[in-house]
Amino acid sequence: MLATGLNIDEIEFEREDGRYVYDFEGWDGEFEYEMEIDAQTGEILSQETEPDTDHDDILDLDGIISPQEAMAIALEAAGSGYVEEWDLELENGFTVYEVDIEGGEDQDVDAHTGEIR
Repeated sequence: MLATGLNIDEIEFEREDGRYVYDFEGWDGEFEYEMEIDAQTGEILSQETEPDTDHDDILDLDGIISPQEAMAIALEAAGSGYVEEWDLELENGFTVYEVDIEGGEDQDVDAHTGEIR
């Protein structure tokens, strides 16, 4: 399991080996953590821990919009296509959903305001 007091610096949703998975990355000052979870079953597919050699940023997850809202906003802005995957990460100090749209233009959606960046 991920450690309590963990600082999350990236969450990714993607299709891998024929199934959708969530990839989480975080740190606690002593270790860096990575975990991959099956999006449908919740099964932990892999997890890794290694010494923390740098101090990454922390995602501000308080009050963010849902991934579904971010994907809808991104698809509307793109005008066509479908969501292939998304990442939630820091970009220039803002928590942003980076939405990869197949058949349309990729979009960055501010996770707090829902605005296209």
